[in-house]
Formats: sequence, C-alpha cells, structure tokens
Amino acid sequence: MFTQCARYRDDRKVSKFSPGPCKLLAVSTLAVVTMAFVFPVRSQSILASRYPLGVSLNAASGPAASMGGTAVAVRNEFNVLLANPANLGSIEKTVFSALLTSDFLNIRQGSSRATFTSIIPEQITFAFWLGSAGTLGFGIESRTDLRTKYRSVAGISSGITDRVEMAYSANGGLTTYHAGWGYNLLDYLTLGIGYERFYFTTDQTSFQSGISGTGFPPTRDSLFVRARGNAFRGGIQVPVWRLVGGLTGEYFFPTEADVVDGIFWGEDSQEDVDRDDLTLQIPPSLAFGVAYNHTEQMLFAADIKVVLWDEMQGEGFLGDAGRQRAYGFSLGGEYIPAPALLAPQYWEKIRFRGGFRFDQLPENADREWAVTAGAGFPLTANGLIDAVLEYGRRTSDSYDNYTEEFVRFSVGINAGRKWARSRAANRY
Repeated sequence: MFTQCARYRDDRKVSKFSPGPCKLLAVSTLAVVTMAFVFPVRSQSILASRYPLGVSLNAASGPAASMGGTAVAVRNEFNVLLANPANLGSIEKTVFSALLTSDFLNIRQGSSRATFTSIIPEQITFAFWLGSAGTLGFGIESRTDLRTKYRSVAGISSGITDRVEMAYSANGGLTTYHAGWGYNLLDYLTLGIGYERFYFTTDQTSFQSGISGTGFPPTRDSLFVRARGNAFRGGIQVPVWRLVGGLTGEYFFPTEADVVDGIFWGEDSQEDVDRDDLTLQIPPSLAFGVAYNHTEQMLFAADIKVVLWDEMQGEGFLGDAGRQRAYGFSLGGEYIPAPALLAPQYWEKIRFRGGFRFDQLPENADREWAVTAGAGFPLTANGLIDAVLEYGRRTSDSYDNYTEEFVRFSVGINAGRKWARSRAANRY
C-alpha cells in the first residue's frame, strides 16, 4: 500500500501513487472553529485516495459525537439539524452548536509507519424558534476529506537497476451549507425538511521520475474536479411512551462538474490535457434510529444507516464504477447523575456519554470502527461545553497488514436561550 495505489479513469488506466473563564473558553472555542473553517488543516489518510469523495468526517454535535454519532432519534436541542432535521421540531429556544476536532493519525503497514496530526472544523449550526410557526435551522458542515500527501523511493530492475521516485498528493473534500425547518405536531410527531447547498473539489497530482539510462522523462498526472449543487433532506421523529423512533434521508441532485485532466511529460512540455464537464451524482443515504429514555438519568440509542454508493456517478473520473452499498451502525448512551435536583452539586449535572460505531467504507474491502467517550460540562443554565475522546481504526483487506489508527479529541460549545413561552407553558 505504501508503494502504490491504482485508480482507473474512463477506459484508460492511469496509475496514481499514494499511497469569566467559562465565557472566555466559549468565545475562544468559537473563534478557533470559525478560523479553522477558513484556514483548515486536514488529515492525511492514504485510504482517502481510494474513495470518490474522500474519507467521511462523521460531523456531529458534541453530544452526538460522544455517543458514537448516534442521533437520528435523539431529541437534543444541541443536535440542531445535522443528524435529522426533525430534531428542529423539538427545539423551543434559540440554539448554537459548534465542534472542533484534533485528529492524530498513525498509518502502519508491516514495519513502515507514518504519523500525522490535523485540526478539523466539523460543524457550526444555529436554530431559531418561531413559536407556532416551528423552528428554523442553519449550519455549515465538513462532510469528507481528500487531503493526502505521500512520497517514496523504490528500487527497480529490468535489464538495468535503478531507483524511481513516486509521489502523490490530493486536496479537497465535500462541504455542505444547511437550511432547514422543523415542526411539532401536537407532540405526536416532529417532522423536518432541509435544503443543502454542497461544494465538492478534488485536486490530485501524481509524479514519477528517476529512471535514468532509459530516456524516460519525469511524468506528472493531474486531475482537478470542481462541482457545486443542491441536495434535499427530510426526516421524522415519533415518540411512543419512553421510546422515540427516527427516520431521515438525504438526496443529492445531479449537477455539472468542471474537469481538467492532464498528463505532463518532461519539465516544460505537456501532452493530453482535457478540459470538460461531467455529470456528478453524489450517493443518497438513509438512516433509522431508536432512542429509549430509561429514566430521566439514562438514555440509550442506536442508529442504522446505508449509503447507496451504487447510485454514485462520476463518469469514471472519481473511481466510482462498481461501487456497492455501504452499511453502518452506531450505539450510544448518556447518564446524568441528578437531573431533577433543585440544587445539585456541579458534578451531578455533568452529562457522561459513551458510544461505538462501525462503518463500511466506499471500497467494499475497507471498514472503520471507533469507540467514544465524553462529557458535557454545564456553563450556565443555557450552555454546555463538550469534551469528546474517540479511538478507532480503518483497515483494508486489499493490503496486507495495513492499518490507519486514529485518536480524536473534540471540543464542542453549545448555548441556547429561550425568548418566549413554550407550547407546554401556553396550555396552562
């Protein structure tokens, strides 16, 4: 894996070688998250080069991230609209949520190792309650990451013995801007719909040189794809006794993408540079979840999801041919020591959470799992700081003894304020 990774484009085989203090903390976290969206530093997953859109970042709120990403049926005001826009229907205040993640990645294959660190701005979201008209939500979400950089020098022998240098780099990913609306139908059902504007770019370059004595010049192969388009999302949440069931789906409308595809020979000359358009279809997805409020202290939840990669279309440029559906699931729980006490001690108000998730990746032989643990620390009656720790691995059956092991530490800030009386209060 460290020496080569092939990508097939159209009917040509083009090799790619890849591989107080609380308020101050809140303001500082918001500033860092905002700057990170403008000046992002990304991860370095080599497996990202195998996937049409890159590695999924599993963006979520702090509460959802600490529960393994489980949130489809969880009614939590700080989840806003990312996991399920129907959650907006249960929000009766103005809410803000943001999450910033530090990623530590260790790539191993046999005795070879490489370590990378990165800062990932995952999401910023807002919700505004409009009383009887429902709740509006807005947000920015980093969805996938394509950033990879790799270089190696290998020996070859074919009549002559020499060394060849191979390098591969890629940048880009998928970002979505959200606008949604949610409504509560007499506490029997909450529903939500959302519009998304998405932006996708990939800028890939592979380079090989150093075969002396053959007259073979340095070769650089590049691919640039840029697309923007629209997507729709909808969902429902249905409470039954202590259970809540949730369902959500997302559909990306086909869009035109700009493509520049070229192979460059030698230092200055060039050959076979194409500028064209392609039709890009990002795969839709579905997710179902169940949440069980055992008591006021304890919550358990589970999600199942599927990404329809067989619906992906990129006309061969993004390695989208022959994909199959990818399934995943997650489990999570939350415990609050004393949620109902009028004057609890501080530690009795902390929200302790944990979770587990498993996902098939776009390449069917690849998979990812992770365990999470976190805590939500109350700032005031209307705010919460989340600290989340995640440990996980990506593996691939296509390569022997290959592992991407990651540790992520996330800090989230959540705040809300009620400006009007709730529906329940108005009934009395």
